[in-house]
Amino acid sequence: MKLQILLLVFLSNISYTQDFSFLGINFGMTQEEIIASIVDSEYIIVAEDVLLKQLILPTPYTLVLKSKNSNNNLVHKVYIDFNETLSYQITIFLNPDYFSFYSLSEKMLDKYGIPQSRNTKKVTWYDTENINRATLEYPATIKFTDITILEAVLRRQNQILERGSSESLDYKKRQFILDEL
Repeated sequence: MKLQILLLVFLSNISYTQDFSFLGINFGMTQEEIIASIVDSEYIIVAEDVLLKQLILPTPYTLVLKSKNSNNNLVHKVYIDFNETLSYQITIFLNPDYFSFYSLSEKMLDKYGIPQSRNTKKVTWYDTENINRATLEYPATIKFTDITILEAVLRRQNQILERGSSESLDYKKRQFILDEL
C-alpha cells in the first residue's frame, strides 16, 4: 500500500517533456513566420478584421487566427500573444461540437503524461523545468504558455501602471498649484 502511494506521488510530480506545436505554430516565432506557416493550412487563416497590432514597442500584442472554412469549423479561433516580436502564449479555441473536454483531456494525457492539477473544468501540465505550461479548459480551450516570458510581461505591465499612477498624481499636484494662481 505504501509503495502504491509513493508511486502515485512520484507520478503526479512528473512533468511533460514533449515539445509543443499546433499546425506548425510554436513559441518563439515571429508574426511573419506564423503567417507564412499557415498560408497553406486548410484549417485557419489570419483574422484580418481583428488583428491586434503592436502600437508601442515593447508592449505585448496579439495575432488572431480564425477558421478558414465556416463549413469545417473545427478550430474557432487561435490567439497568439507576442512579447516584443516573439510568440509566448498560444490559446486555441476548438469547436466543442467536435471535441469534448474528455477526449481532449485523454489525448493530452497520452501526449504530456500525468498533469500537475486536474478538476472537471481545467487540467494543467508543466514541462520538466516549469517554464512551459499546457492548460486544457472546459469546454474545448487549450492554452500553451511560456511562463518565464509571461511573468516578464506582467512585471513590465505593472511597472507601466505604477509609472502612470505616479504621473497622474504629479499632474494633480501641478494642476492644484496652477489653480491656486
